[in-house]
Amino acid sequence: MPAEWEELVSDWLIALTGRGVSAEPGSAAVVTAYCADPHQADQVVAAVTRRWEEFARENDLDTELRVETETISEEDWATSWKAHYHPLRVGRRLVIKPTWEAWPPEDQPGAARPDDLIIQMDPEMAFGTGTHETTQMCLEVLETHLNPGDTVADIGAGSGILSIAAARLGSGPVRGWEVDPVAVEVAQRNFRRNEVAQRCTVETGNALENLGGKYDVIVANVHTPFLLRLIPRLAGYLQPRGRAILSGTSETSQPALVEALRAAGLEVAEEAHRGEWVAVVARRRELS
Repeated sequence: MPAEWEELVSDWLIALTGRGVSAEPGSAAVVTAYCADPHQADQVVAAVTRRWEEFARENDLDTELRVETETISEEDWATSWKAHYHPLRVGRRLVIKPTWEAWPPEDQPGAARPDDLIIQMDPEMAFGTGTHETTQMCLEVLETHLNPGDTVADIGAGSGILSIAAARLGSGPVRGWEVDPVAVEVAQRNFRRNEVAQRCTVETGNALENLGGKYDVIVANVHTPFLLRLIPRLAGYLQPRGRAILSGTSETSQPALVEALRAAGLEVAEEAHRGEWVAVVARRRELS
């Protein structure tokens, strides 16, 4: 599967299985989900295959999605991945800390810094642990481009990690949208555990249908087709000096993204690249 569709397929599998997934990014991404029994596995394979065929047809893609099943020993799939999720520094000040681990780690007491901004995360079954390249790039760009008091829109909020980071960095109100109602509940719990619930809100829905108002910063870490539908509307939702932070797209799709931004009256202020992934900071073009 092309790397840029990893998040989209992950969302499908989370919704179909009711469990978390694991992803192995690369030029050909692999997403793994756990099903309780062979009957459920057959249903999930059929549903994912059907959704991909519809998605490929709608977006004129000639790309095959390979779906395989394997029988494994029973395990607590929902929690076993936690053994591999540890505190992570992103950028200079942000530290993503699983709720079940300490910061600084006992064996690294010198890892902490006086100005650390701690984000306590339990993503449960929502996308957004902070380990994925696209999330890390968005966090780093937020740290660079967010000004105190900025209003923020978080499109495809997932676990709420980017909203929480914005609040930790001193933003004003943060409003998020997420199509998965399970992820919305997870994000709300993460807002409360990070004591930012008064500043951060998230609602179930498609931002293309519900986004309103104007923002200093719009962050969208979503798949490329959604970004290409969002971009023509971005200028109308940005304040005059507003910035849009866009990721979830691969280097292969980067030219189409940049072309769409220019057509929408936006200019690329910065790009970040990590692995196969790209993050773009865009702003409204200044009138000469």
